[in-house]
Amino acid sequence: MLHDGVLNKTGLVTGLSQLSLIANKAVDFLRQSITVRCLFGLSLILFLNLVYLAWKLIIIATPALHDFVDLNFLRQEIWVILWLMSTYFVSMLLIWFLRYYHSLQGVLEFFCLQVIALGMAYQGYAFGSVSVVTGMMLMCMSVIGLVLFSRFALYSAVCTGLIVLIGTAYAYTAGFLPYAPKFIHSDMFISAPDAFFLISNNFLFSAPIFLGALFALDFLKTELKKRELMFAMLSRLDPLTQVYNRHVIYEYMNHSSSTSDPKVVEQSDSIILLDMDFFKAINDQHGHQVGDQVLIDVAKALKDHIREQDLLARFGGEEFIIILPEASIQTAYRVAERCRQAIAALRVPVTGTMLSFTASFGVTISHQRSRLERQINVADQALYQAKRQGRNCTVVHPSELLVERV
Repeated sequence: MLHDGVLNKTGLVTGLSQLSLIANKAVDFLRQSITVRCLFGLSLILFLNLVYLAWKLIIIATPALHDFVDLNFLRQEIWVILWLMSTYFVSMLLIWFLRYYHSLQGVLEFFCLQVIALGMAYQGYAFGSVSVVTGMMLMCMSVIGLVLFSRFALYSAVCTGLIVLIGTAYAYTAGFLPYAPKFIHSDMFISAPDAFFLISNNFLFSAPIFLGALFALDFLKTELKKRELMFAMLSRLDPLTQVYNRHVIYEYMNHSSSTSDPKVVEQSDSIILLDMDFFKAINDQHGHQVGDQVLIDVAKALKDHIREQDLLARFGGEEFIIILPEASIQTAYRVAERCRQAIAALRVPVTGTMLSFTASFGVTISHQRSRLERQINVADQALYQAKRQGRNCTVVHPSELLVERV
């Protein structure tokens, strides 16, 4: 019995893990582009209409259900559903063929949601403008839209759906349209004044709740987006020095090696790798708090003496790396020398004295971004050569790259 319980628990954990994996893959899929999200939204509404169509056919084929529905309207609605499904399918094809036109992405998103909103508004009219089903459709589609699409496109579609639903509801009170024409129910056919009061009362009661829930979800989405951006930023920063960590360098290399743009592939990047001299002795003699302050001051000095477009990251314990996009080896050497001299001029107060320290630098260049990772190893060789030459110096590897030292 105990063994069976353990197996069941293990199976449940495995199932939940698989479900979580599928959910993560779905999220990654939907993050790809506006086109993917539009196709997903249209596929969802196409599937729902397919379910509606199947249910209508079941009702028509089941005589026991005929007392609840208007069969003539139901038969007409089948053709309407087929027309709507064709519209969704054609919209999907249009969005797919225009997926590479990035300037049209916002227009396609707006178009997609308007098509969905009009289709859902028709379903709301068929069920009854102020019915529970219509309210649920409106709320659930708004939630899905708020998660997947931009605020402007969603609110435009919500406005379109509400205008159509309000218009059909009040057309019923004026006698131009039947209310919930799908059903046969004597209570539906009441006098116009009573109908006007009923619909107005329901709208006045439900509209603030709907809008309040929508704005609350909007606020929640905004806050979650802010937190996501904050966590993404923190995951890219070294917590001690507040410069980038080595993962950002790997992202840069992966992006550079995976791109197909020849201008990016053939772009040269110079690399500076630096390591603090005798840093272990600083920690051993003065404590890790002083060592941390040294790293903080060094990172600040590096930020102050590199170019605006350069990428600075803490590469290891006391090791930093600087990527200089489209910089010559001469430029990289001058930047390295500025940084080396700035570090040598720093002073950190310790008990009764001021602590000074130095760093060694290795410099090289990568003429193709696809070889950037390999060239970092070359810069590492230059750094170790600087250590062997007595530290507190800058070495270019191979040395013949540096034709002019300024």
